[in-house]
Amino acid sequence: METSSENNSVEFEKLYTKLSNEFMGELQSLRKKFLIGLIIDIILFFIVFFLFFSVSALFGVVLGICFIVLTVFVIKSGKKYDLTYKTNIIGNFVKLISNKLNYEPRPANISQVRNFYNLSGFNTQPYDNFSADDYIYGYINDNVFIELYDLSISRTETDSDGHTYSVTVFNGLFLINSSLKNINSCVKITLNKTNFFKSKQKVDIDSSTFEKYFDVYSENEILTMRILTPDVLNAIVDFTNKAKMKFEITFKNDKIFFRFFTGPMFVPSVFKNPMDKKSLQSYCTILNFIKEISTLTNNVINDLEI
Repeated sequence: METSSENNSVEFEKLYTKLSNEFMGELQSLRKKFLIGLIIDIILFFIVFFLFFSVSALFGVVLGICFIVLTVFVIKSGKKYDLTYKTNIIGNFVKLISNKLNYEPRPANISQVRNFYNLSGFNTQPYDNFSADDYIYGYINDNVFIELYDLSISRTETDSDGHTYSVTVFNGLFLINSSLKNINSCVKITLNKTNFFKSKQKVDIDSSTFEKYFDVYSENEILTMRILTPDVLNAIVDFTNKAKMKFEITFKNDKIFFRFFTGPMFVPSVFKNPMDKKSLQSYCTILNFIKEISTLTNNVINDLEI
């Protein structure tokens, strides 16, 4: 009998082959146009700079106009390459996880995403730049609804010389999971030894492997232990060992929030095969875990008598 993991692998290979046959040529062509335009644009920039300041300012201005036109072309080419990849490749792999999931390259309501992120309590650092891409939303089964975003959050700082620079606060995936029941409390699973939540009571978990990676904070220890069942702990530890990825979870009232420290996601490569199998497999590993852990935690919470 095939296991779920084996079945996922077979389905992945089928879809990967199908999409490669359909879109590899188009993606390679778009990537080539963008890359050639970018290289020419960089060379032209240095020629314009040299001519403007040392040979002929007029000729430099003429080439400068050409540089601007080419830059616009490069930007448009890059956007078309990115959108083609996201729509045709990422969109189809999202459907592989669940045909009830939808995918949009750009979310419509950034302020709503920001409000949810602030509500999650993950962020303990100030930020002044917040952007979101890759909106995945829908039901992963009959009654569990999720919303997933690729976030880039940073703040601008100034050094002693007055120079400004950007500091990354968070860059990765943010998941909003609408819980089936309101727990009227908050349970935080943080990266081990972060000490972000000193005001919260630390809960000791009876799993040395789990506590190797995570700390748990809550003011309701009994509720916490009822939510973090052996199945939930094992799923979290198994994914951590398999994916080697840092992530955190917050159970807060009627929401379950996750953030994965992945860096930028769902971005086509400029310098290698846009259908890079390793990258696509890692995306599917994360999405499958999101499906598994969202279903598991919702079922556990739904069975609680609160």
